[in-house]
Amino acid sequence: MKKPNAKMQLRERMRELGRRSAAVRQAKRAEALARAAAVEASWPLPDQRMPETAEECRQIGAWAQRELAFGRMDPRVAHELASLVRATLKAIGEGQSAETAAELRALLDEMNPTKRKGPSLAEMRQRGREALARKRELPA
Repeated sequence: MKKPNAKMQLRERMRELGRRSAAVRQAKRAEALARAAAVEASWPLPDQRMPETAEECRQIGAWAQRELAFGRMDPRVAHELASLVRATLKAIGEGQSAETAAELRALLDEMNPTKRKGPSLAEMRQRGREALARKRELPA
C-alpha cells in the first residue's frame, strides 16, 4: 500500500503538469492571435476587403506565398486563402462566360430580327405522334 505522502506528491506533480500544459496552450493561442493580427495588418487590399478581380486574386496569391515563405502565416491559413482565390477566379470566369454568351445571343438577335419562333413543345409532341402514326400505317 502506498504512503499518503506519495499520493500527495503524485497529486501535486499532476497539478503542476496540468498548469504547464495550460500555460503552453495559452502561449500557442497568443501566438496564433498575434499571427492573425499581423496577417490582417499586412492584408494587401484596401479596407480589408476580399478579392473581386483576377488581378486582386493574383495579388492575394503572391502575398500569401511571401507571408508563408517568411513564416508569418500559418500554412492552414494559406491553404484557406488559396481555396478562396480559386473559388473567386472560377466565379469570375463563369460570370465572364455567361456575359459573353448573353452578348452573343443579343448580337444574333440583332443580326436576325425577323427570326421566327420555333414550334412549342406541345406542337412538337403532336407532330411526333403524327409521324409515328404514319410510320405504323406504312406496310413493312
